[in-house]
Amino acid sequence: MAGEPLPRPITRFGEGRIDGIEDANFPSLRLWRDHLNSVLEIFSIFSIFAIFYGVAVYGWMREGYRGRRRARILDTKLPPLLGRDIREARALLGDPSRIEFGMSGRRLYIWRPPEALALPETADLIVVTLTVEANDVVSATSWKAD
Repeated sequence: MAGEPLPRPITRFGEGRIDGIEDANFPSLRLWRDHLNSVLEIFSIFSIFAIFYGVAVYGWMREGYRGRRRARILDTKLPPLLGRDIREARALLGDPSRIEFGMSGRRLYIWRPPEALALPETADLIVVTLTVEANDVVSATSWKAD
């Protein structure tokens, strides 16, 4: 009709809806919204996975750091005991867990673990051994973590 105004063009997404269904001017709105929901779901799952993975990696790194720190402490404390009296070693390491006596008067002092060194907590069992000659002088030192 000659006197009726022309319909106004749709300029916003919300204006294209008719009874809950998108207007012909915006057929891809539903696909776009569904795509965004899928992306958000995937991103959420990935984020949860990344958090768990980060916690696991942090635990492995912390355990490795503790192992390296333990090795550094033992490698700096034990070698200076060579050629020293066993009393100095006992003052440093505390009382041994076990003492084994050999045939020629040599002794093997065993610590599991030496608590006086204040080593970092690890799941490994640490065994420190000192070989002592008959004259109470330390002739060999070693340690092992199992």
